[in-house]
Order: sequence, then C-alpha cells, then structure tokens
Amino acid sequence: MINRSIVKQRVKFLLWISCSVLVASCWTKSRDKGDTKNEIATNRQVDSTFLQIGSETISFVPDTLVLNYLTLRNHEAVFQFAPQFTGEKLVKNVRESPVFIFVNQDDTSYLFAYQYEGSTRYAFDCFEIGYIQDLEYKKEALKVDQAFFGLESGLKLGLSLEELIEIKGEKYTQEGKQIIYRINDGMHNPFLKQYNMPSYFLICTLVHDVITTIKFGFEQP
Repeated sequence: MINRSIVKQRVKFLLWISCSVLVASCWTKSRDKGDTKNEIATNRQVDSTFLQIGSETISFVPDTLVLNYLTLRNHEAVFQFAPQFTGEKLVKNVRESPVFIFVNQDDTSYLFAYQYEGSTRYAFDCFEIGYIQDLEYKKEALKVDQAFFGLESGLKLGLSLEELIEIKGEKYTQEGKQIIYRINDGMHNPFLKQYNMPSYFLICTLVHDVITTIKFGFEQP
C-alpha cells in the first residue's frame, strides 16, 4: 500500500503547482492589459503628432519660373520662351526699371521682364504679370505663343485669395490690395545665397478677391 504521508505530499505539490500557474496567469493578463493601455496611449501620441504635422501652415516656396521656360537670372531662358526675341524693344518709362514686354496669344495678359541696371543682359531679376487692359505700351510688346502666363507653383491671374493662400501659405503681409510674401536675410538664406541677392518678394494685387497682377523676383541691390 502507498504510504499516506507520501500521498499527502504529492497532493500538496500538485496544489502548489496549480496555485503557481493560476498566479502566473493572472499576472500575465494584468501585464497584457497594461501593455495594451501603453500601446493605446502611444498610438494616441503618434496620432496627435500626425495631426499637429498635418495642421501646420504651408511653407512659402519662392517661384523662379514662368511657364517652365522663363527663369530668373538666366540670360538664355528668354530665347526658349520667345525664339523670335531680339532684345530691341527695351522700354524705359513704364516701370521703375527698364522692361521687355510680352503678351499672350489672345492679347488678354502681359508679362514684364525687368532688366535691372548692372545685371547681365537678359538675365531678368523680376517678372510682372497682369491683364492687358491695364497696359499702355502695347505697341512695344512681343506676342508669344502662350495661352496664359503662369508660375511654376500654379499661381496665375484670376485666382482668389483663398486659392493664393492654398498655394503660397499664410506667411504674408497685406498692404491695401496687395498680398506680399518676402524672403530676407541674404547672408544666411540658402536660396538668396544661391543667387547672390539680398531679398526676394512676391506681390499679388487683388481686386474684389481676384488676383489682377503678380509681381515676383529679387529686390534691386
């Protein structure tokens, strides 16, 4: 016969094992719940970070191109933009600096290319786009084979203020009818250092919430 003391020891041993397994199971569930809570909290932090990133305002990126052809401070670009260009009709009394004048196919809008004094010939430092009814010097204009004049960012005449802000961001100042974006600090800004210019600007004039002129480029040193 089996000794009763041995049986009691075996029963106690089995009970001890069962209790240990039960305690371990409870601890594991508790730890899993804690991990789940931590994971949820972490996910909420990630979601919050994502929302913060998503709600940031658009950074202002300067335009340098008109229709992907005419480029600021590139003396060869004008001949790709207008192959018939000869450089003969430099108009000196229409703006603060001499300009070359271009008009689109249907004579509805103009483009001024500013030739700053001392700059390389045809390496334009500033462009201006507007409607032709505001242009007094039509006879000096050169017609180009373009339906409209638009910037590389998608900015063009006829857009609303809301559309302008969607494209260029909210970091602007307003002076009357003009919305003005600027980049200064030519000594440290990489974009300005690339062109060796002191500052850059974009000025949009709006009438009844519609863009009627766009002027952008570098300030004259």
